[in-house]
Parts: sequence; structure tokens; C-alpha cells
Amino acid sequence: MKTLSKSSHIPLYQQVVEWIRESIYSGELVEDDRIPSEFQIMDMLEVSRGTVKKAVDQLVREGVLVQVQGKGTFVKKENVAYPLGEGLLSFAEALASQKINFTTSVITSRLEPANRFVAEKLSIKPGQDVFIS
Repeated sequence: MKTLSKSSHIPLYQQVVEWIRESIYSGELVEDDRIPSEFQIMDMLEVSRGTVKKAVDQLVREGVLVQVQGKGTFVKKENVAYPLGEGLLSFAEALASQKINFTTSVITSRLEPANRFVAEKLSIKPGQDVFIS
């Protein structure tokens, strides 16, 4: 079970967002699945109801989840599947594999020193430059 870092610079609600997103991308939750209730997530991650609600609301706004009054919150059908078990794919490759038309453009790019979270995820030292686009 994943635990959240209360000392992280990443807000707790954002960590909950990423926890739910990872559950979807890993295949643990698939389209039309009901996600755990707010109270279940509160218990699993030891966070407040407000934190869970803010995370779920964000994912609803992003179109990842859909809420049905009296029924619960579900993984939306239109989510792009991201098959993690088949090797790394770029987001573009994931879209193309599902025959979804798209275009890309770089809006901005820059070098920035990696914070602790990013450094840990990339297995580099904090402060080392990373390319952001």
C-alpha cells in the first residue's frame, strides 16, 4: 500500500491525484470501475476527506473520472489506456496505438534544477539540471 509523504513539498491532494492516476494507468482500475469511496481512500492513505474530495474533483475536471449521483465515482470510458506492462511508450505512441489523432507542439522549454521528488524519480542528484518542455 502506498503511503503519502506529509513532509513533501507536493500537496497531499496532488499526491492523492497521482495515487488514483497510477491505479488507472497500472490497470488496477479500468474504465467503468468504481473507485474506492472517499472514506475508503481516507482510511487507506490516512488523509482528510477534504484532501480526497479536492483530488477527486480535480480528476473529474480533467475528465479522468466521472461522478454519478448516488452511485459513486467511476473511471471515465474515454481515458487513454497506457499499457505499462508492454514496455515504455511515449504518450504519443499510446495515442497512436489506439488510432487517436493528435498533434504536438512545444510551448516552452527550459533547464531547471531537479527538486528532491524529481531527482528521486529520475535517479539523479537533487539540483542536477533537467530539461523541461
